[in-house]
Amino acid sequence: MQIRKAMTQAEQRSLLTGIVEIDEAYTSGKPRKGIWHEDDKPGKRGRGTNKAPIVGAVERDGRVTAKVTTKERMKERHMRAFVRERADTSKAGLITDEYKGYLGMCKVLRHAVIKHQGWSVDGDVHTNTIEGF
Repeated sequence: MQIRKAMTQAEQRSLLTGIVEIDEAYTSGKPRKGIWHEDDKPGKRGRGTNKAPIVGAVERDGRVTAKVTTKERMKERHMRAFVRERADTSKAGLITDEYKGYLGMCKVLRHAVIKHQGWSVDGDVHTNTIEGF
């Protein structure tokens, strides 16, 4: 109830500014003990599951916002719309991972990409804040 209350306050509804990190996660409840569905086998992770996708954005040393979505709405145009509604594109710089849904972000605002295959931090470019959330 406290989170819902905070979300109604004007300060919490303002757009994110500064360095903004965005990442997606997939979450749902665990299956009951001994009951595994074909799509929820252990080992399936990320976009390979049938779990609900959540897109989150965090301001460095600041506020966070998240949105539950569907796999069909994880495309590039939907991600750009999420950024436009949650971040002040004239006052923010964006850092994401290499997920292809973030490719067109440079059309909206400054955008840096961290490639997790090679490293997780490159100076000030990382997504550790949103991953911690």
